[in-house]
Amino acid sequence: MKQGVKLLLIDTQYPYIHFSDYIFNREKKLKYEPIDADKAIIFSEKNSREILKGMGIEGEIISTTSHSPDSISLILDDGTCFVGDLEPIEYLDAYDENIKLKEDWELIMSYNPKMIYYAHANEKTMK
Repeated sequence: MKQGVKLLLIDTQYPYIHFSDYIFNREKKLKYEPIDADKAIIFSEKNSREILKGMGIEGEIISTTSHSPDSISLILDDGTCFVGDLEPIEYLDAYDENIKLKEDWELIMSYNPKMIYYAHANEKTMK
């Protein structure tokens, strides 16, 4: 019997779950098994608060697609934000032409974050 965590997906992520399969399949030593999309729990961004609450998490999931079309951020009611691969806010000025990145950060900042956690950068305490 296989066990593991349940995969939760925002509906906008669903089309991209096999996007990188070909990369992982190249290395046979990895014994890569693709995600079984039929076992994923799929819900909409607008229902995320309800889904998270059912797991004891107070917050919501928002789409932050400036990195990739399937990127999301988890915004908790206590001010903690997990923004994944989103470019750090302190680099925003270097991306003058990236309107979508600025829009993503404006959306996140509208939640008045206290702490931001990135996938590939140090966390940032907001003032």
